Amino acid sequence: MQIMVPCRAAGNWCLYVWDMVKREIHVFDPVSTNVGEDALWAMHDNFVAKLHMALHACKEEFFVGWDEDFDNFHDHYLELSHPPAARL
Repeated sequence: MQIMVPCRAAGNWCLYVWDMVKREIHVFDPVSTNVGEDALWAMHDNFVAKLHMALHACKEEFFVGWDEDFDNFHDHYLELSHPPAARL
């Protein structure tokens, strides 16, 4: 199962994907495709942490009985092979 969260972050639209099976969080930033993983982490880590806590809180509030553990997820900041997209 995956949870996909499109979000306007760092000045442009990004997609954050929680892979609940592999326990991974994937970050797709189409504007910052070639800045390197460390730079992507610096731009998105705060958003990922806040969204992760919010998803956990929603699960606790609205999905009673869903025993998914939200600990020990690993972040993946993906560098895409295409040129950066234009900012809108």
